[in-house]
This record gives sequence, structure tokens and C-alpha cells, in this order.
Amino acid sequence: MGKARHSSHFQEATILSEEAMVDSFILNTGLGYAFDRETPKQGNGKGALWPHGPSTWPDGQSMPSDHSILVWSFAHVMAQEYNGWATKLVAYSLASSVSVARVVARKHFPSDVFVGSVLGYYIGGYVVRRRGVEASSVNQFSVSPVRTPNGTGIELSYNFSH
Repeated sequence: MGKARHSSHFQEATILSEEAMVDSFILNTGLGYAFDRETPKQGNGKGALWPHGPSTWPDGQSMPSDHSILVWSFAHVMAQEYNGWATKLVAYSLASSVSVARVVARKHFPSDVFVGSVLGYYIGGYVVRRRGVEASSVNQFSVSPVRTPNGTGIELSYNFSH
């Protein structure tokens, strides 16, 4: 749509929101498997973590909420790219509505939605800040030798301050 409207700003906002949502999805998929939490409709309804151990893994994918992390990462990018109060109101109201709907529909516990919302918000902000400072990320990586009592190794560092 940004290309059709000849709006480079809209095009950039779309790309940034897509990037934030992909980052959120990747992180959330890993966390979902790591927590292996049952949904409110599974098991005894208490949201057990690893309810049957690793033998039946994965039992549930409740923590964190996919919908919440995705919609909050999208909302934060759009709210930052279009800085007006009306945009913020619409974006964050939409994100809140989606998050509340997941709890009301008994698809997630409030904690699942809260964790997903917080992670999505921070990922959206990180993507906007990272893209806004510098396009080159080569200078943000460093490799250095490390000597410890257990032996010698290599340390790979990434500077998240940009």
C-alpha cells in the first residue's frame, strides 16, 4: 500500500511493523516450547507448566500469548511512526482489545497475555530504535578472547544500546 500511495513513510512503517512481528513470533515460539504451559481449557484448568514432563512435550502453548505479542509489537511500531495522540489511542486500544479478548475467550490466562503484551511492546520499540539510529549493525558486534579459570574461549558481544 505504501508503494501504491507513493508514501515512503508508510512503506517504512509497514516494513518495521512486519520486522517487529517476525521477531516477536520467533521469540514467542521458542518461549512457548520452553514453558510448555497448558491453556485454561486443558488439563485441570490451572495452567500447569510441563504437566506431563518431556514425554508428551509439547502439551500446551499458552505462555506467552501469540496474539498479544504480535499485536503489541505492531501497535508500538505504528504509534512511534505516526506520533499523533489519535494513532496511539487507536493502536493501543486495538492491542488492548485483542489481549483482553484472549482472556475472555479462555484461550490464555491473564499472565500469558501480560507477558506477551510486555514483550511485544518492547520488541516493537527496539525495532524502531535500532532502525532509527544507524542502518549499519557491523560496528555493534565485537569478538574478543576470554581467559577464565576453566580455560580460554571467545566472547561474542552485541551492543543493544543502538
